[in-house]
Amino acid sequence: MVCTTANFNVGIDIEKISEIEALKLAKEFFSADEFYDISNMNSDEQINCFFDLWTLKESYIKTIGKGLYTPLNSFSIKKESRTLISYKNIPKNFYFKQYNIDPNYKLSACATRDEFPQEIIIKDIYAIFQNIYKFESKEKINAED
Repeated sequence: MVCTTANFNVGIDIEKISEIEALKLAKEFFSADEFYDISNMNSDEQINCFFDLWTLKESYIKTIGKGLYTPLNSFSIKKESRTLISYKNIPKNFYFKQYNIDPNYKLSACATRDEFPQEIIIKDIYAIFQNIYKFESKEKINAED
């Protein structure tokens, strides 16, 4: 689960990297340019690139509030380097950032302002819920006193 707060549009996508048929999925969902780039990679690079592009594309369509009503092949994204991301058929006022949170996950963010935090805070959701439960239980005990 990922969340953020901002006074401008932000979209975030996180995916667990898994063994997939990256080339087949890229041909079905990505633009011709993206498919061409992926098809010229070895299979490990294909999977890594697929999840990079998938999370970047998902973060964009979440930012514009269209979800999968916007076909993923209607625009292109290309990672030029670790930090430079170029794109086609996307208005110029969108910005992208990727975060390395775990070797098995990809996390991408898109926003209408270039105001991304340098680091993100990772919280254990189970610990948060346990603390809430403990707090609620304590409140019930105090209410009965």
